[in-house]
Amino acid sequence: NRPKRPTPAIVEVGCGNGSNLWFAAREGFRTAGIDGSKTAIKYARDWFAREGLPSDFHVGDFAKLPFPDDSFDLAVDRSALTFVGREATIRALAELHRVLHSGGRWRARDDRRYRDDVAAGGGARPPAGRKNRVHFPDVQPARTSI
Repeated sequence: NRPKRPTPAIVEVGCGNGSNLWFAAREGFRTAGIDGSKTAIKYARDWFAREGLPSDFHVGDFAKLPFPDDSFDLAVDRSALTFVGREATIRALAELHRVLHSGGRWRARDDRRYRDDVAAGGGARPPAGRKNRVHFPDVQPARTSI
């Protein structure tokens, strides 16, 4: 006899192929993602369609999120902001604040060693020991640092 709670909503910046959001969507969360790679977003949309999961994926700029104010309970960044430079990160954080509900949460991972390898011309490779990652060659690594 509990009152029905609204479905929690999650947004991920740098969602890539949607793998993180897939887990949440399967559990009934409302999910949305944005990435700079058209290839990754197409893959995510196709995957969610095959699974019969609702999707809200966008190709775009983290500093100009295509979502209304107060739309999400949780924002996730798994190192994407590590690659966009200081000014873009500041703008992206302001945008995440805008789209989060009051009391919403932001969870982030900062993988600076990976960023530094890419900035040094190492290419968009996963850190040593991480295999089976999807690689999207249409995304160019950022050359700026925080």
